[in-house]
Amino acid sequence: MNTDDCFRLFLLNTTNDAQLAAFLDQTANHILGPFPAGLSTDAGLVVANPVFGDDPAYARNFTSADYHGTVVWSWQLAMMAAGLERQLDRCQAGGGGAYGCHAATLPAFCRDSGLRTKVIAAYNHLWDLIEANRANLSNEVWSWRYQGGKFAATPLGAFSATESDIVQLWSLTFLAVRRNEPLR
Repeated sequence: MNTDDCFRLFLLNTTNDAQLAAFLDQTANHILGPFPAGLSTDAGLVVANPVFGDDPAYARNFTSADYHGTVVWSWQLAMMAAGLERQLDRCQAGGGGAYGCHAATLPAFCRDSGLRTKVIAAYNHLWDLIEANRANLSNEVWSWRYQGGKFAATPLGAFSATESDIVQLWSLTFLAVRRNEPLR
């Protein structure tokens, strides 16, 4: 389980309704599910969750101290949010949104009120996490400590020698990505 789903959300517009519905349902569940059953923490979405991996090496190698582990990457939060918005925008008949469709070609999930509501809930939950972690958004990556019953955002450098700063251009994605208020 990981946030790489953001690539498919943002870059593809599948016309296979069954596949799209199953993917959106799974993605929404991963976003809404609290870590370790899902990806959601108070510090943001973790980029990798080894909990369902068959090999114990996953848990050893995907920790809160590992760059590709149970850490939060700013650009993945932005791409996930933009990808969810892009898919939801396809539900705007007549091309009302940037990626809108004609009424006859709306993806089936748009007419499934339960699934569409879940995807909107995931979008808003993700944005709530993003807004709660605004102070970290210009960092490339951050980790967390579990304290006081919450996941507290913590610089990755507190656990590792891995660099975590604004030098990476993708750390600036939130200059362009904003919450779509009508979806709130």
